[in-house]
Amino acid sequence: MALKDLGTKLGGLLIGIAGFCVVGIVASIFFYGFLWIASKLLPIVEVLGTIGTLLLVPLLIVSIFRKARNFCGKGIILVTYIWGAALWMWATLVLYELWGGFGLVVGLFLLGFGSVPLACVAMLFHGEFAGLGATILAVIILFAVRALGVWIIGKAPVDAESIS
Repeated sequence: MALKDLGTKLGGLLIGIAGFCVVGIVASIFFYGFLWIASKLLPIVEVLGTIGTLLLVPLLIVSIFRKARNFCGKGIILVTYIWGAALWMWATLVLYELWGGFGLVVGLFLLGFGSVPLACVAMLFHGEFAGLGATILAVIILFAVRALGVWIIGKAPVDAESIS
């Protein structure tokens, strides 16, 4: 009877180890796949962000007209979301480059969107002050322009004839 219990416990242990290995393999595939996707999408999102940046000036000029403010404000906010996606992908790749898989796990899972702030910490510890300053400036500009878009929407007329 003792030998049978030992076999059952050993079998359970082996199944637990195998399950742990499967989870580790799936997590590795997820992380490396995520990094691959981010590295392939980043140039496309950067181009979209550049196009959006070029559209900001016409959107700001057209927002002078009351009936176009809702449309223009939404367009400005959309541009900031594209910028945010590009910044997040870039920071995730920088974080992985500087701190490896551990930094990526902490940045993505424990802090949620935390790859940008954690990439800033990693750049600080690695002495990459120009990249750190550029990242902080990008975050400030992103939120300032988004707030401008929200303010423009707030100044739009409430009537149904406005463009949206």
